[in-house]
Amino acid sequence: MRHIVYLKGKGFFRQEWTKSDAGFRTVVLPRFAVGMLMARKLVAAGNPYDAIFASRRGTWLSPQNVSDRSSALPTGFRGSDSKLHR
Repeated sequence: MRHIVYLKGKGFFRQEWTKSDAGFRTVVLPRFAVGMLMARKLVAAGNPYDAIFASRRGTWLSPQNVSDRSSALPTGFRGSDSKLHR
């Protein structure tokens, strides 16, 4: 899994490598998540990264700004830690 990192003076970027080979894996998403991501992709503004969650300027969002939005989770998941859903 690749993740967004911050480099001082450069801003956020998508890191193309992981700490180990174990970091390269496939994550199976539940249907509701696939549906939500597909719907969001259809209405997302175009950006050079083809990101679903991009800032208004078309750049990467800070992971701290999207990782703890439990109000966006389905009712059965509210109140749980965001790390539980990784």
